[in-house]
Amino acid sequence: MVPLPLGLLKVERALLVTPNSETLFIKDTTVEVYEDVNCRRLLRGRGFVHNRSMVDLLEKSETFDIVLDFGDDIFFLLKKPLIQVGKVFDEKVRSTLHFSIGEAVSEISTKEACSYF
Repeated sequence: MVPLPLGLLKVERALLVTPNSETLFIKDTTVEVYEDVNCRRLLRGRGFVHNRSMVDLLEKSETFDIVLDFGDDIFFLLKKPLIQVGKVFDEKVRSTLHFSIGEAVSEISTKEACSYF
């Protein structure tokens, strides 16, 4: 369950994180909090990444977590989210990265979030 209000929310900062603590910022990120047919509150989102940087990260790891900073000391960690991103490899091109809850989602402390950012 995601303890956030329903609707579209702006994310102040979003970060892809590999198991080796390598990171990639996701720009202009928004999430949608919605209820499924069982009234469970879930989230899905999107933002922009530089494709070449994403490819470089994929060469180092095939799994990621996402850290979301909503401001006001509200942080969430998505463990192994489902990710879909464009496939153009030009260094100057940014693509939309879509994500949704994968393995788990949890609120994390400011201290833990700061270890990522």
